[in-house]
Amino acid sequence: MPATREEVYRAITKPNSWWDQEAEGDASVEGGEFHVEDRGFSVSEADDGKRVVWNVEPTDDNDHEWDDTSLIFDISEDDDGETKVNFTHRGIRPHDRGYDEIAKTWKDRIAKGLQPLIGREDKENS
Repeated sequence: MPATREEVYRAITKPNSWWDQEAEGDASVEGGEFHVEDRGFSVSEADDGKRVVWNVEPTDDNDHEWDDTSLIFDISEDDDGETKVNFTHRGIRPHDRGYDEIAKTWKDRIAKGLQPLIGREDKENS
């Protein structure tokens, strides 16, 4: 991505800007909590510019695929100065019910929401 690790980190930790549902709370500080619709998240790791880990809290509804999973964003720069993001939804497995839909949703959310946001932030800060 044509942005620094810090710019990518700032974009990731503002889910209200790129998630397709409204997020409330603080997603950028270790120990922070935020909510998206009926799902709660706790920030277990927020290493400025390098890694973000959000733990998904269990819900009372019938949609339990995400319960006790983690959303992990590892951010690095390669030798050419390009920023790379490796996203993992730990705890979701290919044989789980709804896996294909979850994988497609994340792919779309990152490509259509997060990537364009990072490009905009980079241009706005120039």
